[in-house]
Amino acid sequence: MKDLAFRFCKIAFVVIFSLFLRGDVINPIDPRENAVWHNDRGIDYLRKGFYYGAVQEFKLAILLNDNSPSSGVFYNNLGETYMKLGQYSWAVDCFEQSLKYNPNFIYYYENYAKALNKSNRLNSQILKYKNLSSTSPKVSSTWLMLGIFYKEKGNKKQAVECFDRFLELEPKIILSPSVRRIRDDLK
Repeated sequence: MKDLAFRFCKIAFVVIFSLFLRGDVINPIDPRENAVWHNDRGIDYLRKGFYYGAVQEFKLAILLNDNSPSSGVFYNNLGETYMKLGQYSWAVDCFEQSLKYNPNFIYYYENYAKALNKSNRLNSQILKYKNLSSTSPKVSSTWLMLGIFYKEKGNKKQAVECFDRFLELEPKIILSPSVRRIRDDLK
């Protein structure tokens, strides 16, 4: 009886191992795939107005795949949800993180400016970046942020000037076409 059980285990091991080598056995859980799944679920909840459920799903996505460009998407979505809930300070923090992880989407900058405006912190950021622009006029991100902030405040002329300055410094980076489009829309 022991011999039969041993043979069965040996055959089962060989079959399972050969399936594993062929890739037919379920692979270990990939946290990045689960992060995308939770993000998609959060987007669905956000669209349906289930904001607290969306918050939890976006937080799970961040926990499963932090410190990657995808994290920028997850933080942006969490920030948008906090905006819907009126939690503007939390939204500011999320949009800052989204820009940290993926600074290539103009939409994240615009969301950041909206959240700053709603949390009554936009004017202080404008002053901060004005000072930075005078001390470090060749830092393109300063001009981009100022342009976005002025656009949010409705100061079209100043926004266009800042965007022009940004485009002089960075005519061919990923953000340039989006900045050019926004600038042209403001003219």
